[in-house]
Amino acid sequence: EIPLRAMTMIGDITSPMSMIVVGASMSGIQLKDLNDISIYTQSLFRLFVLPLLLYLVLKAIGVDQNVLMSTVLMTGMPVAAIGTVFAGQYGADASYASRLIFVTTFLSILSIPVLAMLF
Repeated sequence: EIPLRAMTMIGDITSPMSMIVVGASMSGIQLKDLNDISIYTQSLFRLFVLPLLLYLVLKAIGVDQNVLMSTVLMTGMPVAAIGTVFAGQYGADASYASRLIFVTTFLSILSIPVLAMLF
């Protein structure tokens, strides 16, 4: 029972810890850092273009409606917070990853309802 409880406690802390990592990496970002057009291009591709293309392909091949809906909606979700952790761990730009997380999360306020209207 003790090992199971320890593993449960570790599992329960992973989401809050990833949010702390993202928040810490975003702490030095200024508003002018969000003027990078590539962030918005990638965000629009991630949140709108890719899910819509997937919708068209899956609809054309006749995938079940529940599978279609869940797959398209999951594809249109914002960038996961773990991206910042991986970027920092593997020497990539963690600040850029944090900005992508912020922008995709903010834009998902629009994208998720738009994608949901497809169903």
